[in-house]
Amino acid sequence: MLSTGFSWDFGKIYDKGLLTGKKAMLVVTTGGPAEYYASSGPHGASIHQILYPISHGTLQFCSMQVLPPFIAFGVFQAGDEGRKKYLEEYKNRIEAIDSTAPMPDRPISEV
Repeated sequence: MLSTGFSWDFGKIYDKGLLTGKKAMLVVTTGGPAEYYASSGPHGASIHQILYPISHGTLQFCSMQVLPPFIAFGVFQAGDEGRKKYLEEYKNRIEAIDSTAPMPDRPISEV
């Protein structure tokens, strides 16, 4: 729960928030393939632009270090082998979480 007094408070946001030192990583699955989530794709935005309101406007707002998201694209079309591969990649990301560098804080125009 990211409520006032727990994760943020008035004047205690972004670099002064209450969750300083905590890490966060978005884990997302999509119905469409990766090329749908590019600026030139049908959605008209990259996956990072789509996730920006959550990663920046919520997680960084509360002072969390936001790690690069784990994204499993097109899980419906991936088949059993593709899904097993995603699970193995996810396991590897979790095992390496302590050494994963946070994403830089950038305005959406630079995402």
